[in-house]
This record gives sequence, structure tokens and C-alpha cells, in this order.
Amino acid sequence: MSSYWKNFRWIKSSPDEHEFAEKRMMENIKVPYEQKMVKVGDHYINTVKAGSGEPLVLIHGYGAALGFWCANIDFLSKHYTVYAIDLLGFGRSSRPDVKELKTSDQAEEFWINSINEWSDVVGLQKFDLLGHSLGGYLSACFTLKYPQRVNRLVLADSWGIPERPVDYDQHLPTSLKILSKIITPDVPLSILRALGPFGPDIIYKVRGDILQKFENIYPLDPVPPRKQQLVANGTAAATVAIDVDKKQVPPPAAAGAGEGSAAAPVTSTPAVVNRVAEYIYHSNAQSPATGEYLFGLLSLPLGWASNPLYDRIKKLHPDIDVTMLYGSNSWIDREPGYKLKEELSNIKDVVILEKSGHHCYIDAVDQFHTSILNALPKVEKDIRRDLLNQKDQF
Repeated sequence: MSSYWKNFRWIKSSPDEHEFAEKRMMENIKVPYEQKMVKVGDHYINTVKAGSGEPLVLIHGYGAALGFWCANIDFLSKHYTVYAIDLLGFGRSSRPDVKELKTSDQAEEFWINSINEWSDVVGLQKFDLLGHSLGGYLSACFTLKYPQRVNRLVLADSWGIPERPVDYDQHLPTSLKILSKIITPDVPLSILRALGPFGPDIIYKVRGDILQKFENIYPLDPVPPRKQQLVANGTAAATVAIDVDKKQVPPPAAAGAGEGSAAAPVTSTPAVVNRVAEYIYHSNAQSPATGEYLFGLLSLPLGWASNPLYDRIKKLHPDIDVTMLYGSNSWIDREPGYKLKEELSNIKDVVILEKSGHHCYIDAVDQFHTSILNALPKVEKDIRRDLLNQKDQF
């Protein structure tokens, strides 16, 4: 009995188990790839590199990690040298204590400066940048501060673009106002950690919708029966999405793997572990909760950005082409994208991916890949030579 308690772990996760879960998540990738922990100052940024051609950097969303690009790396690496990273505070990257940061500006600076330092270390002076959700927000912020480093920018269902209406709170019912004070962005993942050994089961039971997205890639991995899932339209039990002036407001934690509507609970978990559930668990069971804390600084209640991009993105360097992708069924409001395209000549396209939700990179894989090729065609010969001649130190 004493040996049992000596070896007992409430949170069933470790760096080795996390690494194993990442390898399982990326098992479908056929092209050779390199994985390194890139030292950036006192921290490490988990990085995967694959392919050849002009450099393309991928940045994931909230609660996600680089393994979520597993359905895209094979295709993209045929056209680009792909670099996928885990943001500091997420995935297998370092999780420093950042409690000294207190403002949204400080949180934003922390993340985009780390990406800049990372690009220095790996020898990338200029590259194309693709970010999903929170990763889209940070990619735009990075491009605003370091325009000399970005060739072209793709924002895939980016979080944080629209401004919260001034009278927004007046349209909310009292119950939701109270709920918004209680359910902050870190709450879902905090619950996951608090549940300890029951955490993986909870992911399987309440986020079957995420697991089903990867079903075509890993058909032998168990997923909850579809008849036990509710459509992600605001009717799911854990969803607080509402309609305010006919604009959907996302759930409080919405900005990555944990975003969007949660599915209805299922009654049992299979003996064989679903690799996506396993990867989500290990990617979010680590401490400290650096990524969640930083996102909390960036966000307002019910998923709004405290420093939205709508007006800021108008200050992007006019020579940087921008493409905005949206899922046709996503909770992300696409109207700001259309308005920005009318105002800015460098917003080259606003693309709607049909039959796709927020996770457009997996929901509509073929459309997503076609859109990336259209957004990032081969550049002019001289520019291409400069991009390919960079001193890669990965």
C-alpha cells in the first residue's frame, strides 16, 4: 500500500507521456520531419520542420499544439519548408511563470517577442505566416511589430478581430452576466487538471466533436457515437453561445482546441485511448498554466479581445498580402473580414470554407490546402532566391 501512494499521481501526465502522445498524434505524417526543442533565451520552443521551399510558419490556437496540423504537414511540405511550433505555455514548449505580466499589452509582447527570438535562432529572417484562431491573432500582432520578417500572412478563422459593441452588456441577460464573471477562459482547462486521472475520460465524453474531426485520419481510434453528439450550434450542454443583435458570441474559452461548442456527454469511454483525446489531455495537463494565464490577459468575458485587431490591422505594411479564411459554420464573425477587404488593398481575399466549423484546417482539409496555395503562390524569382538562401540553423 505504501508503494502505491509513493507512486500515485493525481495528474496522470509527464513529459515522456506527452512526447509519446505527440508522436501518436503525428503518426499519419508520411514525409520525413525533424523535431527539436529550440532554446530561446531561458525557454524552449517545441518545433517541427518538414519539406522544402519557401519557409512557412504555422501557429496553433488556444489549448491546441503543433500536432493539430497533422492533416496538413504532408501536403504543405510539398510546397514549402514548414515550421510548426508550440507557443510558449502550450504543448511541449516551456511554461514559464509569467504572473509578473498584468496587461494585455504585456501578454501580447511576451508571445510575439518569443516568436521573433525563435526565428532568429532558427535562422529565418523572412517567412510566410499562417495562424489559426489565437494563433491568427498573434500572427497579425507579430506582423504589425515585425513587418520586415513577414512575407505574406494568412489568418485562418482568426480570433480577436471584431471590437466588442459599446452597449454589448446591455443586451445580455442577468444570468449570463453572472456566468461570464465565473467562467473565465482558464476554467475549462483548470477543471481538466483538477479532475486528475478522470481528465482523459472527460475529454472523450464532452469533446467528441473534436475527436470526430480526425476520424478520417485515424479511423481505428474510438470516437463517441455521432447520435450522442449535439450539433455545435449553441445547443450543447456546456455552451453559452447566444445571439446578440444577430451575431453569435463564442463560449468563454473559445480560441483553439478547447473552443466552440462542447458536445453532449456520452456514457462510457473505450479501453483503447483515442490519440486526439490523449494529446489534448497531455497538452493541457501541464503546469503552470502559462498559456491560459496569458490568454486571460488578452481576452474579455465571453471571448472578446481586450485589444481587438479590427483597427490595428489597418496599420499593416501595405506590401504584406493578407488572406483571411473562415469556416462557413464557424462562430467567428466574418463581417469584419469583408469590411477590411473593402478598405485595404493588401487584403487579397476573404475565403469561406464550406461545411467547415472553426477548425477549418481539419474540417475542410482540401479546401484549406487549395486556399493556402492560392494565398501563398510561388514568389518572384529574386525574392524566392533570398528566401531560400537564408541560413537555416534548425
